Amino acid sequence: ITAFTGMDALTHAIESVTGVSANPVSDGLSLHAIRLIAKYLPVVMDEPGNVEARGFLLIASTMAGMAFINSFTGGVHATAHALGALYGISHGLANGIMLPHVMEFNLEESPDRFVLVADAMGLDVDGMSKEEAARAAVQAVRNLQKSVGLTQTLKDFGVPDGREALQPLIDLAMGDSQLPYNPRCLEEDDVCSLYLKAR
Repeated sequence: ITAFTGMDALTHAIESVTGVSANPVSDGLSLHAIRLIAKYLPVVMDEPGNVEARGFLLIASTMAGMAFINSFTGGVHATAHALGALYGISHGLANGIMLPHVMEFNLEESPDRFVLVADAMGLDVDGMSKEEAARAAVQAVRNLQKSVGLTQTLKDFGVPDGREALQPLIDLAMGDSQLPYNPRCLEEDDVCSLYLKAR
């Protein structure tokens, strides 16, 4: 549950920073939340009784929540909501599974925003090109997932790999209220591709 909720908060923060409604208030809240989660989530997973580290995660979760109230989320949440509804996947885990795939999809639309994420994740972006730093942000999320034991994929929950079987998921995601806030337009074929990549 700690790992799931940590990834949920991280998703709130990353989608807030990279979405179409990002603003200075949401940026400040989101970027510091990312810093805290990147630092303290692995600590808490190694030391479950570390109250100080858990306290910082609570602060990060609150800040990320305040951020996305001001800027909304995006494609990760849209696809994750559908997974929770139809396959019963815990919301935080569904977000965690979808997050790097949607980030990768969005990179070309707003690389500057993903450079901010990379920096907040603790990466040294000096000397990297904008594209390299943006891609490094995706890898940093994948590394964090592995470090906290989130290695599951959609196939572990029986999510199918055929377009026809995926269509109910796609339809639900396409109607989600958060989809319009994604920085890059997501069409049905894109959503299908994201689900297949997450398998």
